[in-house]
Amino acid sequence: MVYSITEAGEKYFRELFDSLLEQAFESEFALDGVLYFRDKISNEELVNVLKSKRQQLAKKLEATEKNKTNTLNNINELGRLSATLIFDHHLLHLEAELEWLARTIEGLSE
Repeated sequence: MVYSITEAGEKYFRELFDSLLEQAFESEFALDGVLYFRDKISNEELVNVLKSKRQQLAKKLEATEKNKTNTLNNINELGRLSATLIFDHHLLHLEAELEWLARTIEGLSE
């Protein structure tokens, strides 16, 4: 049996694709809500939570780097550029968040 995408499916895909292109960048971070109400948590507790988040994020960064390497070693040339761009986008955001956590922890620890 052979499957194919219907005309309606093609149209729906294009609608979804175009909606992705039109989406604006969102820079909302749930942790900002905690920082707005810092008086509800001790600095020590907040720093400990942030350190834990930093460790989790560092593991995620490491796993993403390994996944990038494995993927690029096992993907055809045609998909390699797209995969590289996607992985680099994720890695840059993870690195930025790790940097922000380090600065925040340092600032709260002074």
